[in-house]
Amino acid sequence: MNLVTKIEDRLAENKSGVKTYATYESAEKIGNKLGSDYAARCGKSDAVEYIVVFLPKTKRFSVVFRLMDFMTKHQTGGYVGVFAQQGFFSI
Repeated sequence: MNLVTKIEDRLAENKSGVKTYATYESAEKIGNKLGSDYAARCGKSDAVEYIVVFLPKTKRFSVVFRLMDFMTKHQTGGYVGVFAQQGFFSI
């Protein structure tokens, strides 16, 4: 199952289970903010990368954070549920 399908399935179960945005720009803005905030808490200057995905069933956008890439790149650990706790998927 692909990631978009998983996100849409989660939304079908619970509308508040995943944060969605009406525009790409809104999703990108929150991705920049949260990715930078997390990196700053880890003492890093480069933000956690993210992917803005379009959800065809709802015609909205969501953000998926690339947390594992960040942790691998910086050889660091941390709470892997940090973005999920805020309503976002991370890979």
